[in-house]
Amino acid sequence: MGTMICQNGGTHMKKRLQFLSFLMGCAMLFYAIPRFSIANIEWNTASIYAVAWFSLAFLVIAAQLYKLLGMDDETAKQIERVKLAKRKRQEEMWQRMMRGSRHGSR
Repeated sequence: MGTMICQNGGTHMKKRLQFLSFLMGCAMLFYAIPRFSIANIEWNTASIYAVAWFSLAFLVIAAQLYKLLGMDDETAKQIERVKLAKRKRQEEMWQRMMRGSRHGSR
């Protein structure tokens, strides 16, 4: 019973940290928007840096949101189902091959 509480607490803590990371990413983005001038884009080093920074910030926020919503868990479950089905199919093929080789050697 104690391990179950620890496991659930760990999952809950991960969600909290993911949410905190998401909020921090959003806060950094909103803090940076007025400081980077990208309205009049002249392709110099400052504007290229601003575009790269915003791109990475959006990527980090999207990744945190993806993890927060649990999309990764669903994908992992689907992959596990596919692996299980493949393993079962391979085992059935192996059993058929073994039965066939036994009958052929008689």
